[in-house]
Amino acid sequence: MTSSITNDVCLDEALVLHQAHKLSAAVEIYQQVLVKDSQNVKALHFLGLALHQQGNDVQAILLMQKSLAFKPDYAACYNNLGELYRKQGEAHKALDAYKQAIKFDANQADAYSNLGLLCASERNFSKAETYYKKSLAIKPKNAVVCNNLGELLFRRNQIKTAEQYYLDALKIQPSFLSAYHNLGLLYEDQANLKTAENFYQQALLLEPQNNHTLNLLGSLYWHQQQFERAEILFQQGLTANIKPAIAYFKLGHIFYRNAQYQRASKYLTQALAIDPDYVSVKWVLAHIQLTLGNYKQGFEYYEYRFKFDSRLQKLAYKTFNPATLWQGEALTGQTLLVYYEQGFGDTIQFFRYLALLVDKSEQIIFCCRKELKTLFSKAVHPKITVINKSEPLPAYDKHVFLMSLPRLLNTTPQTIPAKFPYLFAFPQAKTELLCATDRLNIGFVWNGSQTNTNNKRRSVTLENFLPLFSVPNTQFYSLQLGAETKLLQTLPLKYNIIDCSREIQDFADTAALVAQLDLVIMIDSGVAHLTAALGKPVWICVTQVPDWRWLLERNDSPWYPSLRLFRQLTQNNWDTVFMQIRAALLITVAKKFNSCQ
Repeated sequence: MTSSITNDVCLDEALVLHQAHKLSAAVEIYQQVLVKDSQNVKALHFLGLALHQQGNDVQAILLMQKSLAFKPDYAACYNNLGELYRKQGEAHKALDAYKQAIKFDANQADAYSNLGLLCASERNFSKAETYYKKSLAIKPKNAVVCNNLGELLFRRNQIKTAEQYYLDALKIQPSFLSAYHNLGLLYEDQANLKTAENFYQQALLLEPQNNHTLNLLGSLYWHQQQFERAEILFQQGLTANIKPAIAYFKLGHIFYRNAQYQRASKYLTQALAIDPDYVSVKWVLAHIQLTLGNYKQGFEYYEYRFKFDSRLQKLAYKTFNPATLWQGEALTGQTLLVYYEQGFGDTIQFFRYLALLVDKSEQIIFCCRKELKTLFSKAVHPKITVINKSEPLPAYDKHVFLMSLPRLLNTTPQTIPAKFPYLFAFPQAKTELLCATDRLNIGFVWNGSQTNTNNKRRSVTLENFLPLFSVPNTQFYSLQLGAETKLLQTLPLKYNIIDCSREIQDFADTAALVAQLDLVIMIDSGVAHLTAALGKPVWICVTQVPDWRWLLERNDSPWYPSLRLFRQLTQNNWDTVFMQIRAALLITVAKKFNSCQ
């Protein structure tokens, strides 16, 4: 009797140490109890728990199994054994252990909760919800289970109910950090960004150096392009041991978006040193290296687009067989399929590379979008067949993606194929403009494709063009397509803008129109590439952080000799750009008409 009392006292002492996370001291006492009583089921159970917390799961499982051998109806031990199995990925053993716990104690709330976790991990959401609710029926004031159930319902798109469970968790435990995080994520998902920010801020007040909170709030600012605020949080995160690869990536992206390329490269390289397979890092590095003119490394990184972009990933690995991908080897007697992959401008820019493949293969098939087929068909070598993407693919031996050709053909800024023009316009009755000879005839475009993720940044407003419309001896022709053309009707009649949109069905039509003009002034989109490929003068408005192909600190381009760049000095400020364009236009008009007199 005395020995039993002594053991109970020792166990109580060990439990106090255990709950205070003084594991070594607790383990020592549990072992002392077992020396005196090798069948003490509580000592075996709790020693197993302590060893698990110290990372010794193998020994922990053996001790719990031994405890259950002496006490087969020990429900709490079954529950904890189930947790060990679940964390080791042994789902069936975990399920059996939890069910045994409930069999011997129908009020084992923790076992029901753990069953919920197990079912959720196996995407059996309906059963998981049932188990969580059974756990809460037994023990209603369990903040962790409320939070877990909220997470499950959020995944099932039951937003309002999920929100209520998160709020319930906070009522039970006002300092529950995970519930604040989850509420922030919920409101972020619903585009209620201010409320999301408030919950992240409250979490930060509770624990100012919490890695996850710093990352969540920093990411919220990052996605809103509040880069200075995001940078502060990610810098804090690095000192607080936030997942460093993510923090370095987001810091690098912030500096990239602010045109600080060297600092961006530094952080991105650090992210890559930690995680060499970080695809997003390589994708941003591709754009930086290409922008800096480092084409060899830039185009190598650019290949990661097939892992970064899910649409391109499907194209590369499912639509086509990777085994037939051309990697630059000899193609004697073989047919090569070249497949477009991105926007109209990209396709027009890299179309020039097809001419370099003529001597390398027996036959070339080029697949493009239907809007480009007619234009390209009139500009290709007899060995090249142009088809649109909706047509059946003819037989081929090898395939390659259009934007991989610069890498495969070792392109540098000095070796860009430069035969101009490489596209040609053919007169059509419907596109005849009857341009006046006593004026400078100018085409213009102010908005690009809505599907382009960069369209908001690269596009301007029709109002930006107003200072140009008032330049004497000019006639402007709108080459804009889509809903934006309705804005032309709001312009004063004095500008006499001619809307060409009704004459345009494809790029061949646009080419026929452009061929009759003296100049095109526009944003960075497909018509700019078309104009330059035709060898016609084109002036492009370029954002402060330019598309990689326009390089830095120059107003010309190695890609197109007839192109002139007008760059933003500060982000989102197009006014100074159009002031520069107006000044250049006045000079151009004066030169043309003074020379004619």
